[in-house]
Amino acid sequence: MDEGGLPPGAPRRRLGNFRTPELASRVRTVLAEAGIPSRGEPDPGRPDRWGRLLDRLVQLAGTGGNRVWVPRTRAREAAKVLAAARRRGG
Repeated sequence: MDEGGLPPGAPRRRLGNFRTPELASRVRTVLAEAGIPSRGEPDPGRPDRWGRLLDRLVQLAGTGGNRVWVPRTRAREAAKVLAAARRRGG
């Protein structure tokens, strides 16, 4: 398991690309409080070779942004948690 709670190679979905690292960090904090694991880095154990190559090219080009990745099975739940936090002003 990596530090975000997502094992390498686990199916994941990009939840968003946030403007600043601070905002992405706050999003990951809100998700952690809801018990949803997340990660800010691409998956180093991604099973498909082309996907790993694309992740690496994006990282080298400097267009990595401030992405937040969540388990694919919990992506909808994560979006609802963020929407609720936004409505609360958090």
